[in-house]
Order: sequence, then C-alpha cells, then structure tokens
Amino acid sequence: MQAEAQTPADATRSRRVATLRRLGRRLQRLLTPVQLLVLCLSVLASIGAGILGVQNILPQLLLFPAVAAGIDLCLGALRYRTLRVPWSAFATGLFLALLVPPAGTGPLPGQPNLLLAGALAASLAIVAKHLLRFRGRPWLNPAASGMLFLAAAFRITPAWWGAIELSAVLVLGVLLLVRTPRRALLPLSFLATYSLRLLVQRYTVLGITDPGVLLLSVVDPSVLFFALFMVVEPRSGPSDARLLPAYGATVGIVAVLAGYFTGGASTLLATESLFVALIAGNLLALFLRIALPSVHARSATRPSTRAASPRPRKTEHWGWSEQSAVSFGALLLLAATLGAVSPAPVPGPPPAQVKVASCLHDNSSIPASALSMLHQRLGPSVIYSYDSSNGVTVFYDPVNDVTVYETDLFEDFGSAEFNGDDAIVSQGCTTSTSGAVTGG
Repeated sequence: MQAEAQTPADATRSRRVATLRRLGRRLQRLLTPVQLLVLCLSVLASIGAGILGVQNILPQLLLFPAVAAGIDLCLGALRYRTLRVPWSAFATGLFLALLVPPAGTGPLPGQPNLLLAGALAASLAIVAKHLLRFRGRPWLNPAASGMLFLAAAFRITPAWWGAIELSAVLVLGVLLLVRTPRRALLPLSFLATYSLRLLVQRYTVLGITDPGVLLLSVVDPSVLFFALFMVVEPRSGPSDARLLPAYGATVGIVAVLAGYFTGGASTLLATESLFVALIAGNLLALFLRIALPSVHARSATRPSTRAASPRPRKTEHWGWSEQSAVSFGALLLLAATLGAVSPAPVPGPPPAQVKVASCLHDNSSIPASALSMLHQRLGPSVIYSYDSSNGVTVFYDPVNDVTVYETDLFEDFGSAEFNGDDAIVSQGCTTSTSGAVTGG
C-alpha cells in the first residue's frame, strides 16, 4: 500500500517537533533540570527588576538564595561529610524572592520586616527539606512550604512579581518542559482541572457571566507561573510517570476547593490556596510512595537512556543525634526571629455591603497621599475604602468592570485586575452594592 503524501502542514509540524527534540537533547547535555530552573528564575528576576526597579528587588534576590544555599551547604556537609553545589537551595531562595513583595519599597502598613521574615522562611524550608524525607525524597515542596509559613506566621501574601511578564513566563516554562518533556503532563492536567472547576465556581457561586472576567480568572500570570515552575518540581511529586496526570489534577481540584476555606477572616487568604493545593499533592505523593512501594521501585529501576554516573553514591551520616540537634537549632532560630518580626494584623472579611457616593470619584475622606500611592500600585481604579493599618482596599476596576476587595497591593503592579485570588464584591459598579462575597 502506497503511503499517503505528507501535507505541508504535517511537514511543518514534524519539523517543529524535531526542532524541539533537538533543543531538548542539547539542554540535557548542557544543564541539569535544576540548573536550567535556576537560570530561568534568574531571567524572570532580571525582567522584574527592570520593571519594578533594581533597588526594590535586589536585597531579597541576594539574601534569600544566599541564606538557603548557606543552610543547605552546612546540612549537606553534616549528612554526607562533603560539600556539594546547592543548586536546589538556590532555586528555593529564588522562588521565595520572586514571591515575597519587593522589600525595597518598604512593607505595607501592618506588615513585618520582609527581608528578615523571608530569610527565616528560606532557612526553615531548607531544614524541612533535609529532615522530612522518605527514601531520599523530601516530603514537601520547599518554596510552597516557605510561603505558607510566611502567610500563617506573618500574614505576608505572595506578590507573584516574578510573573510580571507573561510572555517570559510562557517561554521559559516551555523551555523547562522541553528539557524534561515527561513532566509536561503535570501543568497540562493541573491547568485543565483548575480552569474547568474555577470557571464553574465563578459562574455558579458568584454569578459572573462576563467572558473577559472569566478569562482573567484562568489566564493569570501567577497561575501559569505556579503551573509551569512549581507543580513540575520532581522531588516532592510522584516518581512514577503514570501517576503524573492524577497528581496534577489533584492539585488543581484542591486549589479551587481551598479557595472556599482560605478567604475572609480565616487563617490564610485566598491567594495561598495554590500553595495549600501543592502541599496536599506532595502529601498524596508521599502516601503513594509508602502504600505502593513496589510501583515506585519499578519506576526507579527502569532502564535509563543516560549513561551511568561514574561518581559513587554518597553515604549519609545522618543519625538521630544530628537530626535532633538540627531540629533544636531550627526551633531556636524560629523563636528568636519571631520575637524580632512582629506579625501583621489579620485583615477582616470582605464587606457584605459597600456604599460610595459616586462610581467615578475616589472616597474624599482618604488622604491625598494615600490615594496617590494606591493609584500608582493599582492603576486604573476608583478607590472606595482604604485601611491604613493593614493595607486592605476596596476599589472599582473599570477595565474589567468589577469591584474588588484587595488584600495585597503589591500584586497588581500598576494594572488593576481581578485575577482569581482577590475577592469580588460585585460585578460592575453601583452606589450601593450588596450580596455574597467570595474569595478566589
């Protein structure tokens, strides 16, 4: 039987796939996955620094990776009696630096010292990575656990400023997947599940029908950054490739469900629901490694196309005495730092009713200096209320035609938008708005 002639579209598609495969093989020869991750995060940091100002970003970009790497070097030397380049610790420090609000601008009213709190989170995340392990793999994603600690202890919500340039997030995220194409199932399954459930929630619970607002809830830079850079972290996820779609879908489902419980006056705000979901996925992967050891053992012993490493496997010198000493030191560090970093006050729940004199003019009782700062950070907006003690703001976003309850002023960076982790007071603008208020 004569083979059918290949169409020009098929030929073009084949060439693109072949190009991506060649690029992936070159990246595999040049860089390990964690080295490529550090490079991509550094590029995102450089772009963010250019937009937000180097002086606002540089302190945490230098401090957090340095602290994480220093702790990792010390604990690695204690465990293996040798030194190794702490690439994963650099990645953890960079993640936290890209998530914590820019420390150079100074904390918002009621926020603690961002640099000191972030350095503490980086230290504890690395300690947890070394202590909480099962069969050589950490229980939890270090960056996610560090941000949850900052949220619970100090009310620091992630700013996601590393995702300020969406095109860079997409290009670099795809580059990571080209390097390890098997991991592409993770962001795809997460985004498919998260988007579908989020759209259903927005439509059924909040009654949002505007396609533009619904799209903003899904195509959000912070969600894409989370999917392409954090969900794909291999060490705390499943080791069996057959479980990757289920793992990504689980994270997506929990992320939406957690939004029902992490908003308002509860312990965490809705913006942390993504990290709650990732930690839940990590614990599921840990349970599967314990419950199905034979499956993961076969996956680990599957023949690899890469040449075997000539270096011998490192032997751990990590007994109960060393682990107890490290745990005690971490508790002392936590106690000492908590005394120096005052927790910020907890924002109250979103108002059930907002009354304004006009949809076109700011609240005249807010000082002019505060209004200037709010417009600079929120972009096009009409400010209804502003609490100077904790930075909570209620404003109308004329671009997307929604009234928003904003708990994190660093989040939007000059482009006011409802992006899935704020609370909608109402769709549109009215002088008296009432009804259900639900966080993202």
